[in-house]
Amino acid sequence: MTQHLLHSLRARIILTVILLISTPFAILQLSNSLLVYSKLKEKTVYTTEALSVSIATNVNEFVNGAYRNSLLMSQNNDVVKGNDEGQEVLERAVEQFPQFTHIYIQNLSGQQTIRSSGKLADRSDRWWFRQMMESPAGFVSDAYISVNDQNLVTSVFLPIYDEDVFSGIYGADMTLSSIQEKIGEYWNDDISYLVLDSKGTVITGSDMKPGEYINYIERTKRSVVLDKDGNYKLDQQGQIVTSVEKINLSHSMETIISNALNMKTQSFQFKENNQIIVCAYQPIDLPGESQDWSVIVFQKQTDYSSIVIL
Repeated sequence: MTQHLLHSLRARIILTVILLISTPFAILQLSNSLLVYSKLKEKTVYTTEALSVSIATNVNEFVNGAYRNSLLMSQNNDVVKGNDEGQEVLERAVEQFPQFTHIYIQNLSGQQTIRSSGKLADRSDRWWFRQMMESPAGFVSDAYISVNDQNLVTSVFLPIYDEDVFSGIYGADMTLSSIQEKIGEYWNDDISYLVLDSKGTVITGSDMKPGEYINYIERTKRSVVLDKDGNYKLDQQGQIVTSVEKINLSHSMETIISNALNMKTQSFQFKENNQIIVCAYQPIDLPGESQDWSVIVFQKQTDYSSIVIL
């Protein structure tokens, strides 16, 4: 009986000692783990926000550079007069600035007078011509499908003045692939981004595919409609006719898109397909009378539960 009590007492003492030693250690481990998890979460949010600011800055600099170059060309005397020397100015500009695919000048009737390449044409049926005639102020357009090559482009449009008299319209199409190349270094398997115009069209993005024209406000994916001869069609507004496919958005994506297009600056965390994702959005300030764009960056958050602190 006495021996049994001694064994029982010894076991209790050993257990107490083990608990006294292990409990502080376990608490320290838990505290360290929580601290590491917190720091990793903060880092994910910080890098996502920093990337959104960086991409917005890069796009802003890219577009503003194109706008400044366009202003200089639109004020060139030979370009204003629409003579052969002005034609050469436009040709050299396209060679010098690869972001420009076409530069063209049209008079107030909509007839092109000079252009960097191709045949002169009547553009009086184009939406941008009508807008400039109603309100002759410079702007960078939202994305639209170019009638030249059916690619998604954005354009700089400026009024031309000859001795202070409104005499024509300057237009320069910019390829959006140039923007994607400029910011393509930012994305990988865990990080993706979208650049949206003011109407919700995806201008460029890490997952963008050629021939896809996605609009998140309309929830549509468009493709160009061709006739039996392989030619595109124009609607009454002078825009290319497209077929429409509806896309679905989660509630989280609806909130993100809405906030981004309302020019909010914020980070947001949501869960989709069992994956926690941190996103951040920033407005992109554009020159002239342009409608500002937005950038959204998404980053997958690390599964902190799988991390073991030794």
